Amino acid sequence: MGTVIGWLGLAALAGIVIWKWLGHFRSANEDSMSSERVSVPHIEGDGSFGFDIVGESNYQEALDRIAGGKTKKGHEVEFLATLIREPNNSHDRNAIAVLIEGRKVGYVARREAKAMAEMIDRRGYSQFTADAMIVGGWTDSKGEGHYGVKLDLNE
Repeated sequence: MGTVIGWLGLAALAGIVIWKWLGHFRSANEDSMSSERVSVPHIEGDGSFGFDIVGESNYQEALDRIAGGKTKKGHEVEFLATLIREPNNSHDRNAIAVLIEGRKVGYVARREAKAMAEMIDRRGYSQFTADAMIVGGWTDSKGEGHYGVKLDLNE
């Protein structure tokens, strides 16, 4: 009996890990997502990580958890980001949230979000992935540096 329960527990844990790995995120507005699995496209950049996002100051706690805490030299760590359309966002109907490891870490700037939202809508999907880099997060006797996020997207 104990072995059966142990196997069931492992199966449940494996299901949770796979679910998280598949990147099935809810939007920041907590809109219900379809139960259908949709392929999430990945946008390749040129490796420069020159596309800055905005609003990271509001998500320092999430960035700290993802990066593993502040260090003496700070961070330059690559992650996979999911960019999700938020058409019901009360501040901007073209808003595109940036999530890393399921945590919101900022937004695409308004001026880029409009063109990006139109492209996303035209192609018929509500989200995509891109490579991201968390930078900053240093601490020393003189103070601390905030975290930032750069995406590997061509402008």
